[in-house]
Amino acid sequence: MIDYFTLFALPKSVDIDLLLLEQSYLRMQQVLHPDNFVGNIAEQQIASQKSAELNLAYKTLKDRFSRIDYLASQLNVDKQSQPQELLVEMMELREQLDDRKLTANDIQQSIDAEYKKIAKFYNDNTTINFASSYARIKFLRRLRDYFL
Repeated sequence: MIDYFTLFALPKSVDIDLLLLEQSYLRMQQVLHPDNFVGNIAEQQIASQKSAELNLAYKTLKDRFSRIDYLASQLNVDKQSQPQELLVEMMELREQLDDRKLTANDIQQSIDAEYKKIAKFYNDNTTINFASSYARIKFLRRLRDYFL
């Protein structure tokens, strides 16, 4: 399977140029669209499959968390692992949530800050810190979604 970043000629990074992603996607979609192969069933089926793969790659890279999840997979990060310090933080945040000392805005600010950290960890090639930050983002997103 081709690397999604390579497919769209983008540098492999947490932060990407979404406009370049969209432009590349639209250009490729024009070429691969199954309607371009009417009359040739075999080519139309291949184009349909390639178009579906392109759509999945685009959807994955367009969403910030999906992009990080994809990078985590490429780094072989154990996505179920949670560092001990995160477990303690999770309990504290849940208590704050129960006591109404935590707002949705607070949670979103924490998520945004963690996205900045994970980008640095990826760029610095520090997989252990990336994995820890990934676990924290997953937890904060679940907490935010529960809160809202």
